[in-house]
Amino acid sequence: MAFSISYHTIFELRVWHHHFLDPYEGTPFTLPPSVAEPAQARLLFRYDLRRFLSLTLTQESKEAIQQRGMIFKVTNRGCLLVKRGTGSISDEQLKVSIVAKIKDPAFAGYTNLDGAGPDAGRLLFLSNSGLPVPAPGSEVLLSDGGWESSDVQDWRPRVLRLQRNSAGADPVVRVLDPRVSTTVPVLETQLTAAADQEELQIDCRSLREGLYLLESDNIEDGNYYLGLENQGGVLAVIEIYLQGLQEVRYDIRLAKP
Repeated sequence: MAFSISYHTIFELRVWHHHFLDPYEGTPFTLPPSVAEPAQARLLFRYDLRRFLSLTLTQESKEAIQQRGMIFKVTNRGCLLVKRGTGSISDEQLKVSIVAKIKDPAFAGYTNLDGAGPDAGRLLFLSNSGLPVPAPGSEVLLSDGGWESSDVQDWRPRVLRLQRNSAGADPVVRVLDPRVSTTVPVLETQLTAAADQEELQIDCRSLREGLYLLESDNIEDGNYYLGLENQGGVLAVIEIYLQGLQEVRYDIRLAKP
């Protein structure tokens, strides 16, 4: 007797770069992909994201999907996540974080980065958190390539140093995960520093990688993406919460300068 295992797509992430998809003459590339013009059809057929970007899961995300028998696959247009059997995921906290790294040294010359990128110490952070759960088979635009200020985040290792505002009492630093609570910190620590010490070191290695808000009376409050230590070329982190998703397609457009 033969047995078969069926897999179903949870979501597909597609990344479209206008530098490679806009024809030299004719209508610019639009979503969903239009192949009405022969020139645009040829560009779409040749398009391969893997020439200029790599997409990988964070280590925590790899472990999470392996425990649940899911499979992550990179394609010429982006990546997808599949699972065994039908039905959607009920765990509201289960997510995957996809790291986009630049492979082409000339990438910044044909891409609108708006202050993000490895040289700037800032990354693009996109998430479906807070968005309604789409109907099965839906297409959702995560970004149109015109980055909002909230899309560009400071990126730091989880042992980070921040500028001290002034001398005085040793500050208490509160680290919050806004997706969990905007009032209850996931980490709270009192730092000690010499009177003339200009920078304060904060150890957040107990936290998983992600976006956090740091608050204190003696440092400048701000959002920081913490993690991705010893990784180069990072352009973006795309965070996808999986609850309720069935065959959803998320799209990101990368604009030209």
